[in-house]
Amino acid sequence: MTREVPKPLLSEDQKIRHDADELRRLLLGELGNMPTELETIQNAGRVFFNDPEGISLYGRPPSQWYREGFRVPGRTLVEACIDPTAVRITEAVRDTLSARETPELVVDLFAGSGNLMLHIGQSLAKPVLGIEKNHTVARLTARNLSLQGTSPSCLRHGDWGAYFTAPCPVEGVCLFIVAPPWQSAFSFARGLDLRLTQPPVLTVLDTIAARSGAGRNVAVVQTPMRSDVDAESLSELAARHRILHAQPGCLIVEVLGRVREGARHDQ
Repeated sequence: MTREVPKPLLSEDQKIRHDADELRRLLLGELGNMPTELETIQNAGRVFFNDPEGISLYGRPPSQWYREGFRVPGRTLVEACIDPTAVRITEAVRDTLSARETPELVVDLFAGSGNLMLHIGQSLAKPVLGIEKNHTVARLTARNLSLQGTSPSCLRHGDWGAYFTAPCPVEGVCLFIVAPPWQSAFSFARGLDLRLTQPPVLTVLDTIAARSGAGRNVAVVQTPMRSDVDAESLSELAARHRILHAQPGCLIVEVLGRVREGARHDQ
């Protein structure tokens, strides 16, 4: 009789990451396009952030935004940029760009909840435009924007690449938020590989460089707050575009009209 080999016991940290990855798969899969109940939202906050109120959006904790009628599908619980992270990224953008470089427009090519573009746009007092491909996410986000007093006209339902068929005319700096779906490019155990996002981050940056029509482009690439970015994928990005600033949660990248070989990585 063949004895079953026992599975090795996971450390406490490994178990936490394993449980988070399991919940992430459920929310991106079976519950991906379903509006979530408060219990699910708070459980996700507990697992991902050790706080049932951790998934704060639009300046509100989930118990408040849910009570006020805001709704998000399962995938948004995974993909949304929560308020504390959005605040840190916004501060980094403001500190990195001088007054002379203040963007004329903020474009989020993978808007999702729209939370990050709202934080940045409000902080810089600049107009925003979000693009969202997923029909359910776009519909619920448009509704959420209306509930908090933002015109849903700042959100377009469509593929990110469609923006570049008729980009907004910008003479100065255009700020792009680049946060394509991570899907299998990320796990809490491995971190994020920028080459495996859907589409790859570098593909998006190269498209911005070639087709944005702006005088100068700056991109905010969202990265994990508590996990690593794959070193090789980061090196490939830095070889083609100048990294102005890097911190947990984001890279701020200068995207010139022509991709530069051997671009300098400034920390």
